[in-house]
Amino acid sequence: MNCPFCELDDKDISNTIIEATESFLILPTKGSLCDGYLLVIPKQHLNSMNELSHEQKQELIFVLKKHREKFYEVYGKYPFFFEHGSAGENAEASSKSVTHAHIHIVNHNFKNENEIKEQINLKRVSEEEFFENKKANYISYISPEFEFFISYNFKPVSQQMRIYIANDLGLADYNWKTSNFDNNILSTIKNFKID
Repeated sequence: MNCPFCELDDKDISNTIIEATESFLILPTKGSLCDGYLLVIPKQHLNSMNELSHEQKQELIFVLKKHREKFYEVYGKYPFFFEHGSAGENAEASSKSVTHAHIHIVNHNFKNENEIKEQINLKRVSEEEFFENKKANYISYISPEFEFFISYNFKPVSQQMRIYIANDLGLADYNWKTSNFDNNILSTIKNFKID
């Protein structure tokens, strides 16, 4: 298996481990559209976060809440979270680009969050529903207010959420693989790295 999250290249600045918990790694990401953009990645190779055990799901909620508060301390606002999740290896093509589960934590508030929710068909759900096993690929979203949303009805566009963020930031030529956001990554590391 050739998975960039299972075999982190420690020469790549975007693979700087901000924090490690029992089940997760927290690190910046190559396509950091803004200062304050982290990924939460299970140490175990999974297709999506819905494959976590009950205990791991509780740990994930703790990690997300902890970093939500840290984002507020650093930036004076709460981030949002999202995942392009896969129902499994046999599901139709997912909109995500790396097939190792990961949740994005983003220091951004959409200018019109309701419009984004409508375009992706996000529906509000309880925390329990949020973590139920999925039968189809999905986009999950946790708002800055820590409200949970899921969509199973969206166009399978690669990097869909990042495209919305880039458009909202006025970055028309954004490409997560080729755009250089090293300054954002370095600032994020400085603000969040736990020694």
